[in-house]
Amino acid sequence: AANYAERIAAFYTNMDELMDEVSQDDVLIMGGDLNAHIGANRPIRRGDLLIPCPALGKYGMTDINAAGTRLRDYAVSKDLRFPTTFFCPPKDCAPPSVQHWKNKGIIKKGGYNASTFCRNGKNYQLDHFVTQASDMTRINYAGPTPRQLVASDHRTIKMTSKVARNLKKARQPHVEYDLSQLGMKKVPDGSGGTKMVPNEHTAAFLNAAEEVFHRTNVGLFKTQHKRQTKNMTLLSKP
Repeated sequence: AANYAERIAAFYTNMDELMDEVSQDDVLIMGGDLNAHIGANRPIRRGDLLIPCPALGKYGMTDINAAGTRLRDYAVSKDLRFPTTFFCPPKDCAPPSVQHWKNKGIIKKGGYNASTFCRNGKNYQLDHFVTQASDMTRINYAGPTPRQLVASDHRTIKMTSKVARNLKKARQPHVEYDLSQLGMKKVPDGSGGTKMVPNEHTAAFLNAAEEVFHRTNVGLFKTQHKRQTKNMTLLSKP
């Protein structure tokens, strides 16, 4: 019992540390055997009050124990959700211990289709996914699978989620360039005259622009610039 209490305390300590590190831009997905009966979103009676639990959906087994109550309260305090309780499991997920029941309504109402563990003929829902409330819109399904995908005494659970194919690219920081140094300069043309050519700052600017735009728009710009230079050369001859 002492060892179990230490493990539970360590679990919540690790959860606190994790939640402190999670930012609004992170997508948090956890899954595993939580070893707690959290029930479904049916209000818990505490004294004369009925307290609902927004961390849970309406699907799942209704059993709740002390460990499940603590886990529910923690999830509410951290705005977490258990997606495995928000989706109705397929009918063929009913465990073998209840498949022979004639009243299928009892199977559905009791949440037996969501069962993930069976011992001595009694069913439990111990395995869950956990995510942030803000990420619930991403999830298409979370719950048990009709087929067992791994060798385990627990039923396999799965979760399908939407993933953006085309993520927005981060904008490059805007750089202010000093264009005051751009211009032309006179150089001898080899025939006794002079001609105007881009100075070193303009030449560097054009080369950088050509590299960025992959010789497309800049090629047109340079062609126009060469025509302008030719005109200036003719005018500058004595």
